[in-house]
Amino acid sequence: RRPPRSTLFPYPTLFRSDLGALRVVTLPTMSVGADARHTCADFAHLFDLNSTDNITGFVLDLRGNEGGALTDSTCLAGFFVKNGQLVFNTVNKQGEVIKYNSDASNHKPTNLPVAVLVDGHTDGGAVLVAAILQSMRHATVIGQLKPAINAAVSALVFPPGAGRAVVMPTGEILLADKHPLASGVHVDVPMAAQDEIAMLNAARPFLARRD
Repeated sequence: RRPPRSTLFPYPTLFRSDLGALRVVTLPTMSVGADARHTCADFAHLFDLNSTDNITGFVLDLRGNEGGALTDSTCLAGFFVKNGQLVFNTVNKQGEVIKYNSDASNHKPTNLPVAVLVDGHTDGGAVLVAAILQSMRHATVIGQLKPAINAAVSALVFPPGAGRAVVMPTGEILLADKHPLASGVHVDVPMAAQDEIAMLNAARPFLARRD
């Protein structure tokens, strides 16, 4: 059984479910626990790549996911992209480029097809995952995208006496081909993102087992 629905996001917790031949991994947040401190291995049980004999494709549900640490994006890409492959870059205000490679050091990535579900809340590092999989794995993106995607690299700054952190943009996210994130992703199947059954039915033709 799925967790209870929330009023804002389709599902409030991380969740995995095998629906027939589809494995649905629901990630409405990048946080895997009570706080944001985690490693890539913490995501592994959601994908369970060692048990896919009866699975023909993955659905990565990123509806409501506003992103997180960029290392989480490289981790999630690593379940579908071979280890060490360049998946995106960042460029700071001084023009310095930092390269990010997929993290599949602790598992063998799946070669099964993948569909990504997005909605008007999906943003930042979550949209980045969709863009990576769309460009490198020909993933099918289904749903809706925000009109203005946050493609900034940001840092938390704690001014003295302020009592709270300030988000400070420090750079921009670029895809592996150097295209900006905001222009490097598109919806393949536009549809209302609230109807999960319709979205899964739309995904099925793209996720039939490939010979």
